[in-house]
Amino acid sequence: DRAYAALRDGDGLHADGQCAKAVEQYDDVASYDKSFTAALDRASEQGAVCEQLLTARQQAGDDDYEDAIETYTAYAERDGDEALFRDGARDELATVRSAYAADLGDDGGAADRDLAEAYEQYVTIADEHPGTPEAAAAPGEFRTLYREATAEYADRRWCNAIDDLDAFAEIRYRAPITDPVASAAPKELRGALTECGLARLDDGDIDAAEPYLQRVVDEFPATASAVRARRGLDRIAAERERIRIRDEIAGVGDSATELPPPVAAGSSGSGSARLQIVNGSREPVEILYDGPETGSIELPACRNCADFGPNEVVTSCGTPDSPATDAELAPGTYSVVVRSTGDSFVRPFSGTWPLSGGTLYADCYYLQAVSPLDPATG
Repeated sequence: DRAYAALRDGDGLHADGQCAKAVEQYDDVASYDKSFTAALDRASEQGAVCEQLLTARQQAGDDDYEDAIETYTAYAERDGDEALFRDGARDELATVRSAYAADLGDDGGAADRDLAEAYEQYVTIADEHPGTPEAAAAPGEFRTLYREATAEYADRRWCNAIDDLDAFAEIRYRAPITDPVASAAPKELRGALTECGLARLDDGDIDAAEPYLQRVVDEFPATASAVRARRGLDRIAAERERIRIRDEIAGVGDSATELPPPVAAGSSGSGSARLQIVNGSREPVEILYDGPETGSIELPACRNCADFGPNEVVTSCGTPDSPATDAELAPGTYSVVVRSTGDSFVRPFSGTWPLSGGTLYADCYYLQAVSPLDPATG
């Protein structure tokens, strides 16, 4: 009868994917059959199934990709006698997934950028939609996404490239989409981290440089990049030591006694200034210097030396066994602090030393109390 003819027409249109027209036919069944027969029940059920497919298409058209994927999947998972356009819907789903992956990889797309999820969509296309144009294109599209997302690395804007390279390096790659991105991402990440850290270091920003270089050493220890990063970290440590010494010298201030320059005692035998300093005191001594070079010299206490009273005339300093330093410095003017590292009551000394190249300088430090009631202060 006319109800079953309308049902058959609806199913035919549904099987061709023409669900808008199919729904009209399913609705016609009700106008022809008022007796609640099997045809009416079937038409009602299939009308709802077709509406589901129409909803999926509408969601995809509105770029509501997540909901569209969910709705398409629900339709395709129906029994074959319900989802009459199941194979066609799966092909449409592949197209939607491909559009969603592209949107996820687009920094200005409708969806929040999520490179890992974009990868998952491409893998799903290749796994679940074999034989489709989208499956054939998925590996190449993912490689293109990688190159576009990491273009700043190719342009040598190292620091700007790190976030996207990080995202690609953290993906858990698996067949059928792996190389070359799976191998390129960590390699280029460590390169960007290294170059970014070294550039920050060359700019003098050691606090910004250190985390990048430390990551390379921690995460890629057995690489040439790690060797360069360690050298950079050594430079940072040296610069931090220079800053510490300069702060220590500046911090002595008015509490220090004036320190005269050491005495010129001959030739250094080279173009450098040579320092021969003897510790003739029973306290360990630290010499801090800042000028063309910055550093420190530590001399242990002299066990066989004696301190001097406030009225004693000092006629000698140290013994043949006294600790001594023999250091070479670049010529120039230095700010210098000499202080005890063992007794906080010993007053520090500070002064300015003009050191000439080719000259040997010598001095000896001892302790002498400033009054009978005071401990030795220098």
